[in-house]
Amino acid sequence: ASASFDIAVAADLTQPIIGVDATINSLALRSPDRLERGHYFEKASASGDIIFVDKSTTLGKLPVASLPGVTATRKRRPMDVRIHIPKAIRLEQTPMDVMAKGEMTVTVREDGVKTRGKLVMESGKLNLFGRDHALIDGSLEFSEQHPQGWMALTFERELPEFAKRDLAIRGGAKVILSGSPSKPKTSLAGAANSAMFEVMAMYNGGRPVNVARPG
Repeated sequence: ASASFDIAVAADLTQPIIGVDATINSLALRSPDRLERGHYFEKASASGDIIFVDKSTTLGKLPVASLPGVTATRKRRPMDVRIHIPKAIRLEQTPMDVMAKGEMTVTVREDGVKTRGKLVMESGKLNLFGRDHALIDGSLEFSEQHPQGWMALTFERELPEFAKRDLAIRGGAKVILSGSPSKPKTSLAGAANSAMFEVMAMYNGGRPVNVARPG
């Protein structure tokens, strides 16, 4: 991941509850899922089931992990952080690239951290099957109902006229992302139907998989 930003921060450290105002003037965050060439780092044992025999390992016995030492729990210092994003910032996470702005608050107390606020996506795109889908509506909101956040994004790609001759539904092919930001649910709708094979057929063959003709 990489980021370039311009953030102005003002903090009041004299109060029992620290107040922080952060104004994000510009931010470009790039967080691709994979490396540029499309691979992951190689691991000898992704699940940890390979044991390497060395001087510290006794043959015939499984190694026992040492227990971590007990550390004193540090108290959280109470803070109220207000995050202002007056101008749209760029958030890029492959295959999605959007521009967002809004207001957020982060409350830090001894019993936990609470995030509230909403970001509205002004523009953006989603690349699916090698085709760009323009953002038509989008938001990311942290509320009492969804304390971990709720993302709702709708992207659409207008199909050419020749590809829509056999379709009953007019308009574009829609891709909808909704749910938790860490694991959103993807659904397909619009002219490309709601099936993955239909979308691929429309994008590559210019026609739906099954066509019902009169007679």
